[in-house]
Amino acid sequence: MWFTGAQQIRCFRKAGATGLFSLALVVLSVSAQSPFPADLPSASAGETAELQIYKHWTQIGTVARRTIRDPSGRIAREVFYTSDAAWLAPVAEKDLRVQSIRVYFHDAAGRVDHVEHWEPGRRAPRVEHNAYALSGELARKWYVDPDGIRRYEMRFRGRRQLTDLYFDDTGAYLTSLRGELVNDIDLPHGWGMTSGGLACGITLTTERGPFGSIGVWVNIKNVAAERVPIHNLREPSFELRDTGGKAIAARQAGATFAGTADQRSRYLNGQSPERGEAGFMYPAYRLADYFEALPPGKYTIRILQPVPERNVNLLSNEVTFVVL
Repeated sequence: MWFTGAQQIRCFRKAGATGLFSLALVVLSVSAQSPFPADLPSASAGETAELQIYKHWTQIGTVARRTIRDPSGRIAREVFYTSDAAWLAPVAEKDLRVQSIRVYFHDAAGRVDHVEHWEPGRRAPRVEHNAYALSGELARKWYVDPDGIRRYEMRFRGRRQLTDLYFDDTGAYLTSLRGELVNDIDLPHGWGMTSGGLACGITLTTERGPFGSIGVWVNIKNVAAERVPIHNLREPSFELRDTGGKAIAARQAGATFAGTADQRSRYLNGQSPERGEAGFMYPAYRLADYFEALPPGKYTIRILQPVPERNVNLLSNEVTFVVL
């Protein structure tokens, strides 16, 4: 894992859950002196390459890709290029500038074990790891950022992507999920009561920190027998209490937040979940947008989430946090 023994592992694992692969993750150590990979093939290593210059620029400014293969024909590196040439001008090889490089590593079975994603100016890559089921099919894919933290993971069945898992900056605390629920990991504090075939579960961006850094992730799961269309979610009502149990009133509606960009762009990531699936609201709700600054101390929070499509109000689980 990417945390020390002093850090608390807050992701719950259900008792008796089994899987085709281990959930133990291996720390990838990348030296600060790691050399940036070459964008040209090595003749001495028997590498060959093909350059494809695109007819059109991509949205992120990519204009070409060089595919470098090892002597066995497997992809060793993929090099993506941008250009300083004018947007509409034809691009020649002399105009190319490295945008990013992917370096592929294979296991004994010839499958892609992990991929290093390098960008110019960075001393370490983002690393994409793969894990396979006993059948040989891809089962998990997770990404370790250059700082050594896993913040995103995907689950697969066959060739179908089933689940997206999102973690906080410890890499251990599951903040939100989208897609099919999995049996080996769940929200760290569970879910609230089921109503109308749905349940609401909240997590926090941090459970210990300055007031301005604390936000609420809202997750919705479907346990009904049928698919539940959810076109959007109204803002929840927050139930915030201090350590003595006294309720803390929110600001008046619309005082500071109603017209902000976050409010206008918030959406449900994972609409119309099937049975056994979940989605979450993005981005998180910042407590500072709804409450006056809290003095240092311990607090508890839960929410009441309206779901008009089911004519229910979901009461979430409760989370305790500390304001420093």
